[in-house]
Amino acid sequence: MGLNFLTDLPRFLVLLFAMQRLQLKDWGFIDDYDLGAIAALRETEPRKSPSPVKVDQFYIDTAVSIHRSLSLKGRGTYVVRARHARPPHGQSPHFVAKFSWADCSRLPERELVQRGIDRAAGNEAVTKHMPYIAHSFELRECTTRTVRAALGIPPKHRLRPDKSEGAEVYRILRVTIVEWMEHL
Repeated sequence: MGLNFLTDLPRFLVLLFAMQRLQLKDWGFIDDYDLGAIAALRETEPRKSPSPVKVDQFYIDTAVSIHRSLSLKGRGTYVVRARHARPPHGQSPHFVAKFSWADCSRLPERELVQRGIDRAAGNEAVTKHMPYIAHSFELRECTTRTVRAALGIPPKHRLRPDKSEGAEVYRILRVTIVEWMEHL
């Protein structure tokens, strides 16, 4: 199905307005983690072999994709290979970096896993199967709140059980570096 300019003119004008006024980073594209999309949007050749990006003690290699789930709905999860710059003695240097657009009100995975470990304290049958999250961070400049504000769209709010307006809802780009897990 194509675009009908007569019936879709308002949407088309909003799209043109957005494309004219927003920078690439406002759409969630980050030069450091360019997966070829930025180069495609700039009409240049994508990097043949992007060099790994150093974050804290880790190198994130965006050229080695492990999992990709990109859609208009959901978290847009993207998992790539990562490695520890100097792994402690006896520890594997192999990790994965998970990029996901999580709801801002959702606890980061690091906290969720730590809560699980705390609740299962002493129960090794549970704790030995919990993932080791080595590092995590949020890219606060990359939120859906930025796009909404630039387009003049009012923020979304979560409704409370009493139907009153609750906290603002937006998605934020979170990166979680987790140990590479072997198949059982």
